[in-house]
Amino acid sequence: MKNNQRFGKLHIIILVILILGVILISILLGSRQKNEGVFIFYDYSNMLSENENNMGIIDRKNNKVVIFDNLGNEVSYLDTKEGCPNQIALGQDSYFLLYLWCNERDEGKIVQYDYQSNKMKECIVPNLATIASREGYLFVGNWKKREREDGLYPYFYPFYNGFYANSYIAENEFGSEFEKLFPNKTEICMVGDVELYYHIEGYFSTEPAWGDYPGTSMGDFTVKDRIYGFQTETKQEAKNRSLVLKEFAGNENMKDVIYSVHEYQNGNNIYGVCNIFEKRIYSQPIKGQDVISSFSYKISDKEDKVVIMHQEKSGIGIMTSENVYIYQKDNCIMQRNLKSGNTKVIYNFQNLSGQEIYVQGDYLLVVDDGKTVPVKWNLKNNIDS
Repeated sequence: MKNNQRFGKLHIIILVILILGVILISILLGSRQKNEGVFIFYDYSNMLSENENNMGIIDRKNNKVVIFDNLGNEVSYLDTKEGCPNQIALGQDSYFLLYLWCNERDEGKIVQYDYQSNKMKECIVPNLATIASREGYLFVGNWKKREREDGLYPYFYPFYNGFYANSYIAENEFGSEFEKLFPNKTEICMVGDVELYYHIEGYFSTEPAWGDYPGTSMGDFTVKDRIYGFQTETKQEAKNRSLVLKEFAGNENMKDVIYSVHEYQNGNNIYGVCNIFEKRIYSQPIKGQDVISSFSYKISDKEDKVVIMHQEKSGIGIMTSENVYIYQKDNCIMQRNLKSGNTKVIYNFQNLSGQEIYVQGDYLLVVDDGKTVPVKWNLKNNIDS
């Protein structure tokens, strides 16, 4: 009798362990499925910078800054466990790291290093939002104060190759006082060979003024948002979104969908990608099945219309240029040549969950399987590589 009781208790214990095991596996699988997909960031500008000889990246995942040569070999690295920088800018003979909000006065700190990652100089700069380096000069941009809102915001997020600035200094004079930018009679400021255009909002940019367009734009909207001017900060942004909607005006199935656009100005053209969703996607990663369709478009300052460059029935649109369209599909990042029609894989993800893509000029900074990898997406001369 006692043996039967012990045998019965043992059965119950085993059954409880099995049930708990099943619950745990279900929780883990559910958590993994919840995290499957990709996070795409356009508002972490300047985590990658390059010049003719080197590339530098901020590797947040592994707490370091890495400098490569033009063959992809590591030249040096900087341990950033004590504090991760927000931006990097590669100069001719040194590179610069920006640390935002380094004190209670919201000032920024810029630190200069040689290419062996030895510290050279550092300085505190007030009202500091962004940095960029061109032709032997370091440019810095200020924060924009929004009306009726607290907080500091950049004039725009320079996720493509342009930048905005308010002052500058020669690289070899870093540590001295920055010079303010002033326009000439044609609203242009020349710093060495760097041509900067004055914008009436109070900054200079590598891109010419296009009404009140800020240089880049991103946001989600619906057809109904047209009544409220799409809640954009500028008239040109609202106009661009209205032009996008015109392409789908006659489609009854597209009246209640969410349009998510990311676009940038390059000279006299604006290029953008749009993902169309049935419902809003907030903080969770985006999955391919969330997207009804995606497309790339172009707006010229000479024509008051949107030109659809490419449309994809499945896949998450990431970036576009005159020559290529980049999207994520089936755990891969795909590049479609818009001239030849050829499509190829430019990156294969190792993990299904925790995928991150940071758009950085002509590159995507991909975080996957514990590594941070720069992936070139753009074709400058429409040559398949």
